[in-house]
Amino acid sequence: MLQILDRDASPMPPGRPMRKVGSGHGAATWRIATAGLGAVLLLYAAARIALPWSAEHGELNGAGRAVALWSLDGPALSHDAEARARRLLAEPSAEASGLRIANSDAQTALRAALSVSPLSAEHWLLLALLNRQAGEPASTSLKLSFLTGPIPAGATATRLRAVATTAAADDEEIRLLAQADIRTMLNPTPAAQGDELRAIYREATPAGRAFLRAAVSAVDGRFAATLQ
Repeated sequence: MLQILDRDASPMPPGRPMRKVGSGHGAATWRIATAGLGAVLLLYAAARIALPWSAEHGELNGAGRAVALWSLDGPALSHDAEARARRLLAEPSAEASGLRIANSDAQTALRAALSVSPLSAEHWLLLALLNRQAGEPASTSLKLSFLTGPIPAGATATRLRAVATTAAADDEEIRLLAQADIRTMLNPTPAAQGDELRAIYREATPAGRAFLRAAVSAVDGRFAATLQ
């Protein structure tokens, strides 16, 4: 039979406290973990202070973007991506090679922001516009701009133009989703954005024009006649 107590063992001296097994190891582990976390937070704070933004355009430099990605800093990545995309779309480089590099960099910044905050419809729209600028398919980015939430009212015409002037107009699902943008532009009356719709129609592909005629006719047949 297993003896739980050894009767011949020497008794513990009186007044000597019992040592808790593993207590010293646990305390040491806790101190190491705390020190490690403190070092990480200190490095993060130093990096955020030393490597923030490019003074010229309010964009993250390369190291700053790496820190923002590492720390999952959505607002910093979002600000950086929007600044790059809007600057490039408003003032594209005249040199083809420069435009290609800038476009690729702006797309990288947007994808970094979307990897942290994927439900930003406006960012997906900006990515689609950069796709179009680079001559790349924009359908996937456009579709996600519809599916991930609302966009600012002022961006409705921009998105509709991106649909009507690219191969996205051939995508049945995108055409169905884009009908909401047409209703937004025509309601309560076409007076405010009628000229913009006509301009989009003139720029559209043949598939885009067919889509616009059908979708506008379903909302306001009288106005649809003015598209021709």
